[in-house]
Amino acid sequence: MWKFRQRSSKATAPTVADAAPCPENSNSRELASLKSTFEALHRSLAVIEFSPDGTILDANSNFLNALGYRLDEIVGKHHRLFVDPKFAASDRYRFVLDRPMVATPGTAWTYNGGATAIIARLVAKGTGKPIDAYAREKLLAPLGITEYEWVKGRDGEPSAASGLRLRLPDLARIGAMLAAGGVDDGRQLVPGDWLKAMAMPRATVDGGLRYGYFWWLAPGGDPPAWVAGFGNGGQRLTVQPRFGLVI
Repeated sequence: MWKFRQRSSKATAPTVADAAPCPENSNSRELASLKSTFEALHRSLAVIEFSPDGTILDANSNFLNALGYRLDEIVGKHHRLFVDPKFAASDRYRFVLDRPMVATPGTAWTYNGGATAIIARLVAKGTGKPIDAYAREKLLAPLGITEYEWVKGRDGEPSAASGLRLRLPDLARIGAMLAAGGVDDGRQLVPGDWLKAMAMPRATVDGGLRYGYFWWLAPGGDPPAWVAGFGNGGQRLTVQPRFGLVI
């Protein structure tokens, strides 16, 4: 657990914060509640881990039970074994758009990596750059993040839903920037209005958790007490802007 203290060479220009151990403080009860929420998520989520080339490295029991595999049956194989061969050879975007509707729009919600791929494709078409190149230019490079991996499919397309691999300090840099209202080293990297829209609940899921624009939101609060990213392989980033806290 880390708390980020802003430091700056100029009085008006905060920089990426140094990490220091978070002491016991008045919000310990809220942190305990947050920890319980994460533990419940870990017990309920199905998690698979694979290398940048798609080779399966590990999977938890939830994943194995859901798909009906043993761990020794999948480790060392490519993750395409979980999809229809026609899909593996198809246009990924057309495949997503051709899926049948299962509910009236706006009445039900399910996390969908295919929808994330569509959004990334729209960003790429609008900017004229692949999503990984655009993210590097607008976010990663300005934050000083240079060592990372972004998994691509056999067609060379970056995987938007689960392809980015970051080091822990760099993931924390993103969290610190969010906690500072989108500002890093005196530069507004992400518009404040977008952060407000991002943290506005768009759906409520089991257990009271809410979902905004690609971020999970605390069950209560307006604005939410915390926002979080739950990534592939068990990665977690949680930001409590009120306390400047990044976990």
